[in-house]
Amino acid sequence: MVGLNDGEGGRGNRDGSDCRAAGATSVSPGVPGVGTAVDTTRSSPPVISSQKHGPSDGIVWCLPAAWCVAWWWHASSARVVAPPGPANSQQAAASVNRISRGELGIASSVRPLFRLAQPRPGRVDCLAMGERIEYRDGRWVVPTHPIIPFIEGDGTGPDIWRAARRVFDALVQKVSGGKRQIDWLEVLAGEKAFKQVGNWLPEATLDTIRTHRMAIKGPLTTPVGGGIRSLNVALRQVLDLYACIRPVRYFEGVPSPMREPQKLDVVIFRENIEDVYSGVEYRAGSPEADAVIGFLTERFGAKIRPGSAIGIKPMSKFGSQRLVVKAIEYALRAGRRSVTLVHKGNIMKFTEGGFREWGYEVAEARFGEKTIREADAGDGKRDAGKVIIKDRITDAMFAQLVLRPEEYSVIAAPNLNGDLLSDAAAAQVGGLGLAPGGNVGDGYAVFEATHGTAPKYAGQDKVNPGSVILSGAMMFEELGWDDVATAIARGLGGAIRSRRVTYDLARLMPGATEVSTSAFAECIIEHA
Repeated sequence: MVGLNDGEGGRGNRDGSDCRAAGATSVSPGVPGVGTAVDTTRSSPPVISSQKHGPSDGIVWCLPAAWCVAWWWHASSARVVAPPGPANSQQAAASVNRISRGELGIASSVRPLFRLAQPRPGRVDCLAMGERIEYRDGRWVVPTHPIIPFIEGDGTGPDIWRAARRVFDALVQKVSGGKRQIDWLEVLAGEKAFKQVGNWLPEATLDTIRTHRMAIKGPLTTPVGGGIRSLNVALRQVLDLYACIRPVRYFEGVPSPMREPQKLDVVIFRENIEDVYSGVEYRAGSPEADAVIGFLTERFGAKIRPGSAIGIKPMSKFGSQRLVVKAIEYALRAGRRSVTLVHKGNIMKFTEGGFREWGYEVAEARFGEKTIREADAGDGKRDAGKVIIKDRITDAMFAQLVLRPEEYSVIAAPNLNGDLLSDAAAAQVGGLGLAPGGNVGDGYAVFEATHGTAPKYAGQDKVNPGSVILSGAMMFEELGWDDVATAIARGLGGAIRSRRVTYDLARLMPGATEVSTSAFAECIIEHA
């Protein structure tokens, strides 16, 4: 995962001026090109492939508002790149509304396994004339001009997305000498989608991400207590993005409450689909809750107070093991020393305890020659070059990250544990403003800002875009564009060293100059 090296702090007055580097130019979207595809995997160098799958014939009308209406006809599924329309919804047996019973305006399909939708004509971000990213035999096939959908997000989402896109376009152009380019394709979700089409998560958005396989998003609104279920959770479940990956490390110079924050360098793999976030819960006093209580009481003699709200915590061997496999594969690929299974198996013996048992089991079955249990690694003689597999109780893990952070490298955890740990760890190194995140499945991935929408700052060009920018760096690494990810990290480090930072950092850094969101992006480009 990406990281930074040196950095310094400071404080001062707000300055709205740019840090624009001489010669830095924005990259206009939509230059068509059918270049050589690059077949990449995270465990081996990119492989040159001759496959081409550009757009089919069609007509493009450019409107005054910088939008284009692109129409393509479905000649073959390998050549169509227009945003797809609704899938065969008649075949979708479940819906996101089932997660949020009685709420309207969320797309219908929530199948964990799905077929790619049949594309149809649609409006796209001018001009989405690039090529689709493909996934074959566990490898990403990445063209030089990939189409990547984006959701700008709610609240401050448009502000941070504009800054992030500026950084991405400039640095892709810079490191490739203009040979590579992203064709960005906007898709709708959240408040913007609801206002425009009356749907919080349109089916067309899901189909487009399925077709193009990778996307990046800003923060989306999630009401507390009532209203719609989390759109972030819905996206993960619909696309079966079972691994939430959260790298946490300290960037020198960033304010931190810890004495030695640089000791924390951990990548957290959180199960994304199951556990208490599965969405199976019922309001207190509802017929569903009373029925569940009645069944458990009468059938199994469970002691549950009448009138309770009920939530179900499903955790499967399949879901747990594929998460642990992804964590171990990353540790082996990145040269990380250990993978720690975090659980509360001392209390929840068959769910959290099952996660621990299944994790050890798959480590031995799949990686027996490359891993070793912590209990067997004490003498240091038999574990040379092997990843140590260990486990910790959840509450003890929180303490360990504070007291002995250097002993942990990769963490694999169930959904709720991973959620709490990742945010707590981010607080140790300066907060969510610089905490990236990615949701990855098998052939699909959505990268995202990990913080909330901060609506009170919306439209003020004020907040820190670091989270979504670093999430973009994770995306480029996943695609094999490591040079772009490195440039982003280098640029962010340089911006911090220049002491020209957004308000959240400037208020805690004596001598720093506060700059706007857009000016901070220009500083990153300048120092990359």
